[in-house]
Amino acid sequence: MHREALPLAFECPMDWRAMKGDDQRRYCGACNKHVVNLSACGNAAEARRTLEAAGPSPCIRYTSDASGRVLFRGPRTSLRAMALVASVSAAAAGCEKQSAGGCAPWQVRKSTRQVTTMGLMVQIPPEPESRPPESAPPR
Repeated sequence: MHREALPLAFECPMDWRAMKGDDQRRYCGACNKHVVNLSACGNAAEARRTLEAAGPSPCIRYTSDASGRVLFRGPRTSLRAMALVASVSAAAAGCEKQSAGGCAPWQVRKSTRQVTTMGLMVQIPPEPESRPPESAPPR
């Protein structure tokens, strides 16, 4: 799942940590809506089910890597552990690309950048149902 597949009407300035709830869902008193954390899901399929259950234009939160790929916690993994694993993996990948001289910290840091985004998702119209073509009325 890529962040481009999650269009937002606007990004929310509210503080996730100040909202009441858990890692998966918190209540925003400013807009009186629940915010679902897609990165708390185990995988993209679970995130899609969460979005479907949340309604037509949910408030969402997710963390993505530098390429825009949404990060998920995976089975039985905390969000903090997920961020650590992603950072170490990206750092290792960054070092492999460097010459035998090794990596400079500023070169690795660029590849490990993670962005957490929160906001009201644009209402996406449902996919049209496939219908057989209507036959022409008899003359």
